[in-house]
Amino acid sequence: MFAFYENHQEQEAFRRMTIQNFDFPSHLHKETEIVYITEGRCILHIEHQQYELTKGMIAVIFPHCVHSYHARFDYEATIYLLDSVFLSDYEALLTAYCPETPIFESSVDMKSLLQQTEPLSPTANYRQYFLQKALWQLMFAKFLQVLELRKRASENLSLTHQILSYIDTHYREPLSADSVAEALHSNVYTISKIFSNKIEMSFPLYLAHLRISHAKQLLETTTLSILDIALQSGFETQRSFNRHFISQTQTTPRVYRSNYLSN
Repeated sequence: MFAFYENHQEQEAFRRMTIQNFDFPSHLHKETEIVYITEGRCILHIEHQQYELTKGMIAVIFPHCVHSYHARFDYEATIYLLDSVFLSDYEALLTAYCPETPIFESSVDMKSLLQQTEPLSPTANYRQYFLQKALWQLMFAKFLQVLELRKRASENLSLTHQILSYIDTHYREPLSADSVAEALHSNVYTISKIFSNKIEMSFPLYLAHLRISHAKQLLETTTLSILDIALQSGFETQRSFNRHFISQTQTTPRVYRSNYLSN
């Protein structure tokens, strides 16, 4: 299974959400993600390694690390997503290193700090903003006491974010590795290497997956013709659309729509 890029459009520096028996495929994003298990057992895959977390454990997922959630057991957890602006003192460390083992048992101090964190509202005043930022700076100081870090393999995380964000914005338009490289002042070799190392899929196949995902949404929610859906999803011909759709779903767009509507 390839890893897809989760491009969070929200402008919030810090977000928090509660999950239950959450099952989510391989993905990566530019934010740092903290996972705190409040009940049960959760299986996390982080950068090709599987970890089992139980109640009271924490996982720290650095930016652009591929990870996925697997609900093999019942569990509840809280996820915290932090933009780099919120961890400015640690930004260089977060991009140059990653944890050797990203999970550990939470301490009393960590639990207390987590309980004090609150998502920032759009009307948050400067006191609330800097209080929450200070709490996370302190939290990461405690994380560094228990995490052993290793140097990341040589990779340009800023360029990775730019490439995946650009594709996420333009995948319904005519697009190629050459045009992405030109738009971002890079080269095709670098783009191919990023896809091979991070996404584990070629650029054309990744692009086709994004387009088919969009097409499936249109098949489920509109009465557009198959040709119109193909074109609006970024495919140049219905034949190419059908070929990729069958390859990914083992059925045709027409049958997929019929099956969806009958359920």
